[in-house]
Amino acid sequence: MSGLEVPLAFAGLAIGLPSLADGLQKAGKSLLERIHHVEEGYRERYLLAKAPTPDTLRDELTRLFQALRDIYEDLLSVFPAPKAGKEVIRLTKHQAKKADRALVELEDWNGRFVNRALVFKLFGASPETSHAAATDKGEGAMAPRKIQRLRDAVMETLDKTKSQSDQLLLPASRSYDSELLPDSSVYRCTPQDQAHAIFLAEYRIHSDNAPGRELQAHRKIVREIASILRQADPICMGLLHCYGFTYQALSNRFELHYTLPPDYHNPRSLLDLLTSPETRRDGPNHPLNHRIDLAKQIATALFVLHSADMVHKQIRPDNILIFEKKPNSSLSTSEQKRKSYPYTVGEPFLVGFDAVRKVDVKSQMAFVDEWQKNIYLSPERHRLQDGDEYRVQHDLYSLGVILLEIAFWASFQDKKARGVGSLIRKDDRVIGPEELKKVYLGLASGAVARSMGERYAEVVKACLTGLEEQSLEDADGITVATAYVTEVIKGLEEIKI
Repeated sequence: MSGLEVPLAFAGLAIGLPSLADGLQKAGKSLLERIHHVEEGYRERYLLAKAPTPDTLRDELTRLFQALRDIYEDLLSVFPAPKAGKEVIRLTKHQAKKADRALVELEDWNGRFVNRALVFKLFGASPETSHAAATDKGEGAMAPRKIQRLRDAVMETLDKTKSQSDQLLLPASRSYDSELLPDSSVYRCTPQDQAHAIFLAEYRIHSDNAPGRELQAHRKIVREIASILRQADPICMGLLHCYGFTYQALSNRFELHYTLPPDYHNPRSLLDLLTSPETRRDGPNHPLNHRIDLAKQIATALFVLHSADMVHKQIRPDNILIFEKKPNSSLSTSEQKRKSYPYTVGEPFLVGFDAVRKVDVKSQMAFVDEWQKNIYLSPERHRLQDGDEYRVQHDLYSLGVILLEIAFWASFQDKKARGVGSLIRKDDRVIGPEELKKVYLGLASGAVARSMGERYAEVVKACLTGLEEQSLEDADGITVATAYVTEVIKGLEEIKI
């Protein structure tokens, strides 16, 4: 017995337990449907054509199915033996409550199996196997092939960061003039020594009385971010190239320094574009596929960050910079104009790394009191109760809100936006987080599906709800969430305009 057949055999034991179907005519209808789903669907969806299964995953799935079997047996004990001539079995209140608890636990363990199988499907096979399988499927496998290439690039980048010995801490003596980009946390910096090129910078600030341990923690995460961004391919990964960082002790801050991507200029935040006068007046003047590409590249950047075991915590339009292609001197003035915004959408890059942390570092659960930031946070992040620490799942929720704004080409922050800004307000105040989520989901099912297509709408809803049943801890959740981002990228790649 090989592949996933070992754990599936445990499912067979559970499914084949006697008298289970007889006892589920009424109270256990939903469980009976779940059993049929396990029996008929899992083998088709997750056997993976008898692909070799890593021993660690096989053992884990075996334990999951053992837990499922135990739950089924507990359920059997709830239902009395059927009496002759009786098709419906009635349960006492105590029995019904016990069955309900078992059903909740069943859904939990079922979700764990689905997620682990999904991780294996997306990440378990070797690059050669995945590439060969994609090639066999023809053009329909284009999205998986792109994701595999991206995954390989990310792994190569992370390997380089482990082995590099370059000094990332830059001297702090260089003088430059800085200007904050509109609706952004990034500064455009012009060195006073004209021999040095213009660069971009953003700050990670600490408190005046920060203890030495806190400073060391800041330095460590800044170095890790700089190391990853130094090796990343900007255009492929949607992340700016970082050539190092400085520490400004008098200003209580670390500075990440970025080079401008070659052949691009005029960086503007996505929020600046969405709230610009020409956008408010005319709406989008670019082709629809430009927005689809924008969504793909933002999701790709998040994939890279999550693959490095980091959470961003501030996925918002002000933390996405978009560059225009530098003008071609051979083009006329009018032709060059048609190559710039609002007629085209440029190249996006994810920034805003001042709050990034490693996924295994405990979240401080700091309260956010700015509504412009709150509207991108999942309802969990508003409660700030035990268990609501920031996780990779919350980045996905924020991505879903960004995808909505891209669809409308307007920001929920903009009260003057064409109908969009008012949708999240009641009596001129932003509605509560749970109601806000319902509005987002309603927009995805309605207006977004009509204007961007059902596939795009499905991706948005997957971001907003796809991981809300996820019960695994961060140590495993990072892998599962990366798999979900992969599914988001795949969904966007499959959109045909």
